[in-house]
Amino acid sequence: MGEDDRNTLAPGDTVFLIIEDDPIFAATFGEVIRGHGLKYLLAQDGRAGLRLARERKPSGIILDVNLPDIDGWQVMKELQADPITASIPVHFLTAAEAGERGLAMGAVGYLTKPTTRQDLIPVLDALVPHRVSSLTRVLLVESDESAEGSLVTQLAGQNIELCRVTTAAEALKILKAQRFSCMILDLSLPDMDGLDLLRAVEEQCADEMPSVVVYTGRALSREEAKRLEAYTEAVVIKEGPSRDRLVNEIRLFVRRLKEGLGPRRQPVPSIQRADVHLAGRTVLLVEDDMRTLYALSATLRSKGMNVLVADTGQAALDVLAKHRDVEAVLMDIMLPEMDGYEAVRRIRQDPPLANLPIIALTAKAMKGDREKCLEAGATDYLTKPVDPEHLMAMLRTCLSEKAPRAV
Repeated sequence: MGEDDRNTLAPGDTVFLIIEDDPIFAATFGEVIRGHGLKYLLAQDGRAGLRLARERKPSGIILDVNLPDIDGWQVMKELQADPITASIPVHFLTAAEAGERGLAMGAVGYLTKPTTRQDLIPVLDALVPHRVSSLTRVLLVESDESAEGSLVTQLAGQNIELCRVTTAAEALKILKAQRFSCMILDLSLPDMDGLDLLRAVEEQCADEMPSVVVYTGRALSREEAKRLEAYTEAVVIKEGPSRDRLVNEIRLFVRRLKEGLGPRRQPVPSIQRADVHLAGRTVLLVEDDMRTLYALSATLRSKGMNVLVADTGQAALDVLAKHRDVEAVLMDIMLPEMDGYEAVRRIRQDPPLANLPIIALTAKAMKGDREKCLEAGATDYLTKPVDPEHLMAMLRTCLSEKAPRAV
């Protein structure tokens, strides 16, 4: 067992108690804790953990459920029954299906194994809010000289430290020397394709790879969109009010870290209250622009939704014929071969789909467009670029009163 900090504790130190019998995991978590200027104690079984909790009164406890003597559930009960330890916040390490039990017992959160170092940081923040939080470091990889000043201004007061490089080579160099929580990446760089850079960053950083927000004006092929899905938090397209959307994505990312939810591209153990009606629901996204398709599908999946895709009106009809569990459709109007208006009309001709929520998406905000969409049979209407929060609110309205459809 590696040495913890019990022999070097001083008054005023913020100390965490790890109750965990896996020495490798415990040592890794201990390194993360020390990396934030904090200290930790380690107990390898439940009884030792209870004794240390009473003696040392740590600021927070990281508690594994599977322990060699008594399990984590019993440890939690005894912690809460003792006035000395009842107020200490506890974060469980457990299987995903058991996490809700931990929350019901009063835990501040839970984390499922296996984990990365980046997953562990929000755990500390959840246990001692505002003590672990420091500036969220964001790396901007963007050749546009005007980009940094604009972002710095818009992110002022957000507890964000922004660092900018203009080439892929500079990005790899700084990522080797420093850690960042998030990287904003323009795919069009002068010395390397952005997708190739992502692969290089993954190889170099491994588990410590920062989360990625892609900010690009480049058209994406279906294959490129698929490759991006493994890496990115979101794709923001350089058009319209895209800079505001980029700023909102960064703010959302920082907020997720502070709430202990972690990056969206990783499985999130608990779902925000506002999204309880979206998790597990199935939506069909009909869109022929790969950039928009990926950006929207990533947003939907981040809320726990199942996403099916189609790039033509006929393909949408084919998907609906095979997947009767679809509960909502996002329908682009400007589609090849069969436009969205006709696709919506044909969907409505199928009696079981007569009340299926259909949200029409159009790039034009022309007078009469909304009425035309509704006349074709759409439930509601949104213009592009789609505001993710507006879309989520619309889907919640469509699905909150609606029980999940049986297959």
